[in-house]
Amino acid sequence: MKSKAYLSLFIIAALLFNGHSQPLDTANFNKLRKTAFGLYGKDASEMLRIGLGMKRIASSNNYEVGLAASFNIIGLSRLSVSDHQSSLENFLEALKIYENLEDQKNIANMLSNIGVVYYYLDDHNSSLEYHKKAYEIRMTLSDSKSLAKSLNNLGIAYVNLGDYDDALNYYQAAKEIKSELKDTTGLSNTLNNIGRVYMLKEDYEPALDYFEQSLRMDSTLGNSFGVATSLLNIGDIQLKKKRFKQAKSTLRQAIGLAESQSALQIQMLAYEKLSQLYKQVGNYAEALYANEKFLSLNDSINDIEIKREIASLEARYDNDKILLENSMLSLTNEKNELAIDKQKNLILTLSAVGGLLLILLFNTLRLYQFKSRAAMIEKSRNEEIASKNALISTQNKDLKQLNVSKNNIIAVLAHDVKSPLNDVKAMIQLASEEDLSDDELKTYLNLVLKKSENVSNLIFNVLDWAQSQAQGFHMHVDEQKLHSIVKNQINFFESSAGEKDIRLINDVKSDVVVMSDSNVLNVICRNLISNAIKFTPKGGKIEIGCRKDDGNVWVYVKDSGVGMTEEEIDKILKSESFSKTGTNEEIGHGLGLMLVKEFTLKLGGSLDISSHPGEGSEFKFSIPTPS
Repeated sequence: MKSKAYLSLFIIAALLFNGHSQPLDTANFNKLRKTAFGLYGKDASEMLRIGLGMKRIASSNNYEVGLAASFNIIGLSRLSVSDHQSSLENFLEALKIYENLEDQKNIANMLSNIGVVYYYLDDHNSSLEYHKKAYEIRMTLSDSKSLAKSLNNLGIAYVNLGDYDDALNYYQAAKEIKSELKDTTGLSNTLNNIGRVYMLKEDYEPALDYFEQSLRMDSTLGNSFGVATSLLNIGDIQLKKKRFKQAKSTLRQAIGLAESQSALQIQMLAYEKLSQLYKQVGNYAEALYANEKFLSLNDSINDIEIKREIASLEARYDNDKILLENSMLSLTNEKNELAIDKQKNLILTLSAVGGLLLILLFNTLRLYQFKSRAAMIEKSRNEEIASKNALISTQNKDLKQLNVSKNNIIAVLAHDVKSPLNDVKAMIQLASEEDLSDDELKTYLNLVLKKSENVSNLIFNVLDWAQSQAQGFHMHVDEQKLHSIVKNQINFFESSAGEKDIRLINDVKSDVVVMSDSNVLNVICRNLISNAIKFTPKGGKIEIGCRKDDGNVWVYVKDSGVGMTEEEIDKILKSESFSKTGTNEEIGHGLGLMLVKEFTLKLGGSLDISSHPGEGSEFKFSIPTPS
């Protein structure tokens, strides 16, 4: 590549020094221009060398068309290395010349290029302004292909400004032109753009239709990257519409194609969507795996971006060296042509070269600073990775705990629901087949009622637990009168407490107000009172009251029951499921206190337990008060 660069520089230099003595060879000039355009996006330094040489030739021969073309090529070479300000200046110079020449086609081209520069500068209002001007000119020309480009650029500008309706109008117009031109590749791209706008508008059915049209076109063209992009977009919509089975299949197809094309961005986005999908369906192990893949691909892309930034800065450094070489060459040539005073020329030359050397030194320092910053970014990224790994480890632990809880609940349902239901069925069958007295029938009905209440309480708790684990679980926190909630729960348990001759005492004052979700607060109180009744012997009492402390209300449920060991208290506070039989052989399921702990945390409070075997228990939980 170096030998090629030096050869082209030699040819250009020869043309420069012959510029005054020989007529301009426009055929060779146009060959240089064609060669330069072919280097766009491939070799910015070589493109710049040719552009500067063309500029010198055109200036020497007062060749306005060539000078404008030179400014355009220099602008494009600077754009390709992200030197947006220099790129903009050169495009504006080219625009002035084309306006003087009244060359409408190239005026539109320069306006479009300037619009692109403003897009990269995130100045989308200016980008829209220049693309509009280019569009207005192209409307008067018979160039459908360029007009379609302007329409597409306007669509992009309006999307970036959040004006989706105008974006759709321009994309649709571009679609019509590309259809007439039978530009299948361009049409597929425009269909995808239209689909994305509908997706941003959350209008999923038309978005899906456009993505599927694009998918069919790219499949026919054999464009694997385009197919993978469409599959990713389709999978995203299927996920948003909760078509989980279809979304899973589509996203996996997108990943497979993206892997074959080394398309990391598509793979990363597809794994991110898969992670969301698995979370929504409750498959936490697969969600964790997909999330790890997403993070890994994101890190790989960040590595590539850092390398690209370094390469871009190095390219700009090389380009500045070329500008220095060109300036030195120009100064030497001008010295020979003008035959000015040697001393004055030397001072000017040294001043110019010295200034450019300072620029070169500045860019060298910038490159060093950027590489240092890149090293710091790398260090920060490694720290971030370590932090993410720690987070993943914590999430994994939570998921495992969640799976353990889920398995415990399944085991409880398998035994503690099936067994009492079978007992109820057997009792009802026996009562229907035997000739029972009224007292015997009453006894049987009481047993059936007790069994049914146990199953009912269990099912309520299972449903509450499942709701708390659902992704869509939301609380509606508002002011709640605590006395009324406790009173309703006492009324609910009056019958079961009466069977054991237990007194339920509401010590909550009528003016106590707390901030809570009413359903969540009822679940907490219901389970604590039910638990207290279960482990309080006949003739005992249960007090429900509260105490205020630093903006919180501590609600307590205190019983005169059998109490608990420190080991049992520790299990409850760690959300570990365990159960034991009550004082009247009541069956425990281990879910109630798990719910109390979890819902208390969701309310922003905490749970505390005081108990000793044989001395009763006191369960306390905190709730915020209105500010």
